[in-house]
Amino acid sequence: MGQTEPMPIASPPVRRWEWLALGAILLLGLALRVAYLRELAASPAFDRPVVDPAFHDYWARALVSGDWTPPPGQGDPQVPTTPYLRPPGYPHFLALIYALTGPSYLTPRIAQLLLGLANVVLAYALARRSFGPGVGIVAALLVSTYWILIYCEGQFQEPTLLIALLLAALCLLAGCVERAGLGRVFATGVLLGLAALVRPNALLLVPAAALWVWWVVRSSRNGRRAAGAAVALAVGAALAIAPATIRNYRVARDSVLISANSGVNLFIGNNPHARGLYLRHVPGYGYFDNCFDYPALVRTAEEKVGRPLKYSEVSDYFAGEARRFIREQPGAFLKLTLRRAALFWTPAEISHNEVLDCEREFSPTLGHIPGGFREVLALTLLGVLRLVLDARSGQRSGPPAREWSRTTPAAAVLLGGAILVYFLSYLLFFETALYRAPLIPLLLIFAAYGVWRWVQTIRARDGVGAARWAGGAVAFWVLAGYQPVSYQSPGPAMWHCRRGDLYIQAGRPDRAEEEARAALNANPALPDASALLAGVLQAQGRAAEAIAAAREAVRLSPNRMDLHCLLGDVLASAGQRAAAEAEYREALRLDPAYARAGERLKALAGAP
Repeated sequence: MGQTEPMPIASPPVRRWEWLALGAILLLGLALRVAYLRELAASPAFDRPVVDPAFHDYWARALVSGDWTPPPGQGDPQVPTTPYLRPPGYPHFLALIYALTGPSYLTPRIAQLLLGLANVVLAYALARRSFGPGVGIVAALLVSTYWILIYCEGQFQEPTLLIALLLAALCLLAGCVERAGLGRVFATGVLLGLAALVRPNALLLVPAAALWVWWVVRSSRNGRRAAGAAVALAVGAALAIAPATIRNYRVARDSVLISANSGVNLFIGNNPHARGLYLRHVPGYGYFDNCFDYPALVRTAEEKVGRPLKYSEVSDYFAGEARRFIREQPGAFLKLTLRRAALFWTPAEISHNEVLDCEREFSPTLGHIPGGFREVLALTLLGVLRLVLDARSGQRSGPPAREWSRTTPAAAVLLGGAILVYFLSYLLFFETALYRAPLIPLLLIFAAYGVWRWVQTIRARDGVGAARWAGGAVAFWVLAGYQPVSYQSPGPAMWHCRRGDLYIQAGRPDRAEEEARAALNANPALPDASALLAGVLQAQGRAAEAIAAAREAVRLSPNRMDLHCLLGDVLASAGQRAAAEAEYREALRLDPAYARAGERLKALAGAP
């Protein structure tokens, strides 16, 4: 393949063409984000967040108002009196926005939109410092227009904030190649600590970053300064995390470093029913849809142990159950781990709280943005290959290459190491597309390197080299499309079901019925579609039709206790108490820990 001279890593002053290019990229990114925000404002999801976003919204509003009353139909998550269950960083960020701007659902999204544009600038700065101005501009363009980053900015989820903290920390770290002052590395530690408050797995980046700083500084033959820099980074991270640890002990006398959900998440990912994805229901423990359900899960664990448990003990209990599965079924655990690794890098967008591929497909804005994770991975592999070949040729190319080889490998190790550590941090749990979203800007920086070097090859009039690299890109695209494990998207039917649920909450049964029937048209065999229709018809007082729809849902999935409970609800509202009781008992037979059915039975027994 044709080679042009590798670019030096020096950081020259930003030139006029860079300012103009970056400005145009930011305007393009702003236009895409405003268009998507306008779409979102017309969606039933705009002011009705669900699952994890609903918990974040509840937590943030309660921090501002002091009112911890749970939403209707949800259990009390006991946030003020227990250790943090979920990491506190994002809810406090959301609370700050509410405190400054009021309770509008628009202002947090505007704030995240602006933070997303700031991430474009941070990606530019990191890529420029690591690989030069041209790579910085290409990276900014790719980050500005990648669809899932725009999608995340419209959700009450943490990826946008986490990306900002990680990119800022890596920008500071990249600067350590030139000058590793203690203030710089301490600030890096603080940023990584704040990132851990948003996603605790970011804690693994702290020792990795400290090791990298020690390596970079020690290469300047100053061992004592290298150790001091590594310690300063660790101290910064510890100080950022300390308020959460102190708060957890103060309110509950419980030693929880950041949040107490690691044990249950480890168990969800490692049990006989695990498939590498999030599992809403584990037989014997009931449903864990969101954090409002956690106190019920704690009670179940306490019943099994036979005594009250602190949150740290509950986490240890579930972690112990996961370890027991690993110990007793090592082959199944190994297969699960390999499956999770494959799912992390799959070209499919793995859904959790949402149906991601449909969110893109049915969006006039996101659906017209080219490129997905397959293209990201293909270009990333191309960029890494080009980087390796440039390094090998650069080491033989005289004095300019010596400067290049001194700095660029350190930056490549930094970015590649961050990607590897972050990936490994999720390998024992379960996978969703939103978990890998924070890696996208880092992958796109490597992709930008490959694109920019290809552009340089074209500008050097090396037609053969350019053609070879284009062929390489196609080959990597084919490779990136390989899916070694199966993943079935919930599909349009489930997407319509979730919209229907939101319309029910909005008091729009007419629109909810439209969504239910659209779901049935998309997939008549989906029990959730029949269940949604049953709920809509029940709310409209059409009892006979509601019972028929609920019975169809049970017929399609007779082992789902939630559907038996739904049928019981519909029968009870129609006055058929004996039949309703039979359905509730069947739900409890399927899962004795299913609290909702037990509550319905008690209510039915107490009714006149």
